[in-house]
Amino acid sequence: MDSTVATGKRKSDDAFPLTAAADSHPNLFASLSDENWKIISSFAAPPDIYNLSLSSVHFFREATVTTASENSAASSSNDRKVLATQLLRSSLLSSLGRVLENSGSGITLDSVLKM
Repeated sequence: MDSTVATGKRKSDDAFPLTAAADSHPNLFASLSDENWKIISSFAAPPDIYNLSLSSVHFFREATVTTASENSAASSSNDRKVLATQLLRSSLLSSLGRVLENSGSGITLDSVLKM
């Protein structure tokens, strides 16, 4: 069974027409601010953020570092890092924090960051 009609369009194309909102923001990655991406990355697993960062050139541009812990690490580079690096760092730190919290070892994320 062929799902194409004589015009070369699939039948499913008519079931999901483009909306005006989709036309106004062709790049959905650019429609979210860097801060929103950082919040999303703090809840996502590091491998997911890695795969996300490889999915678009948008994540390979330099962005201003906004958090205090990242500012100390980026001070040598004029407070700018590639957005993908910032997102992955945010994901890794939040995952480490969850592991330390659930381990019962008494080690906190703050004490690890001070090392």
